[in-house]
Amino acid sequence: MPRLHLHFQEGFRGDDVVIRVDGEECLRLAGLQSKPAHGYADLKNSVEVAEGAHAVEISIPSRQIEKRIDVDAKGDLYIGIGLGPDEARVRIRHDAPGYG
Repeated sequence: MPRLHLHFQEGFRGDDVVIRVDGEECLRLAGLQSKPAHGYADLKNSVEVAEGAHAVEISIPSRQIEKRIDVDAKGDLYIGIGLGPDEARVRIRHDAPGYG
């Protein structure tokens, strides 16, 4: 089964994060903090999904940020998630990024 590899990147400052796939909560992280040296907060979380289309919801409750993306998981996907002042920025890749 494909996996969604969730890479939390720049902009996290002690934030709690909730990830839902197709409306079901599959990941909750507390106090996520980006590291000043390299900018990444967490690179080791992944979620197994069935092959096909899925809605992924990213929520940062303390900042009132919500973001929904639609993905087609025909294989593993690498989802980079960064935070701006008032939004989540998302980048989807089919191959592993060169960091981490």
